[in-house]
Amino acid sequence: MKTAKELLRKYERNKKALGTVEDDYEKYMAIIRRYKIKKRSKTMIIKNKLEKRMNALETKLEAIDKKIENKISRRREKKDFILTKLNRQITNFEKIVEMLKLEVDVNIKDDDVSKSEYHKDEYFKWIDGYLFDDKFFKIRLIICENYKRLFVKYAIIAVGKTPLARYMNSLNMQEKSYGLHLDNSNNVSFLFPLRYFSSIERAEKWAKRKMKKNDILLNIICEYDIIKAKYMAIIRNYRKKDNLMELIEAKEMAEKL
Repeated sequence: MKTAKELLRKYERNKKALGTVEDDYEKYMAIIRRYKIKKRSKTMIIKNKLEKRMNALETKLEAIDKKIENKISRRREKKDFILTKLNRQITNFEKIVEMLKLEVDVNIKDDDVSKSEYHKDEYFKWIDGYLFDDKFFKIRLIICENYKRLFVKYAIIAVGKTPLARYMNSLNMQEKSYGLHLDNSNNVSFLFPLRYFSSIERAEKWAKRKMKKNDILLNIICEYDIIKAKYMAIIRNYRKKDNLMELIEAKEMAEKL
């Protein structure tokens, strides 16, 4: 058995060793903390550099994408411009061919328009002569009874015929009924009421006065004059001077061989 003195010395050595172990551990942990801080700092620096590089690459990619999109947009605009130009030229050519094929007989006959079976007993009368009389455009007037009106029920109706109707925007406002049949509707271009009267006599008087003045439907007539000038230029250039239809017919014959 150890003496008290030996036990005391051993206790003091153990206490000293314990302190040394604690100090060594603290020194080790201090070294580890400094190492960790150093490594973390170094890692953060690398990370920041990488992030900056990634941001720079993303910016570069965005610039590349924008440049490519601009090139695509310019090419698309060029394509659309060329297509628009070609389609306009094709449409103009087709319009020229259509106009060269037009039939110009535009006389308005009394049997072009008749009353429907439902209105057969009501008043209907053609006014003699033309309100507007041109080689490619004629307008006649009809007095027609409107069964829906009780008092002012006699209408002056304008009936127009022109082969140039499809090119005239003002004719889109045409009426297609009014209790009348367009017996030859392929030729009649428009049919719509102009004014209502309380009696047949007043309607006839107004119609005859207007036929002398030629001061109604002026918007339609003005548009017709413009279209007619274009039509006459086409006839002059592509039928009289240079017969386009002969070239087209020759080409069609050659394609069939």
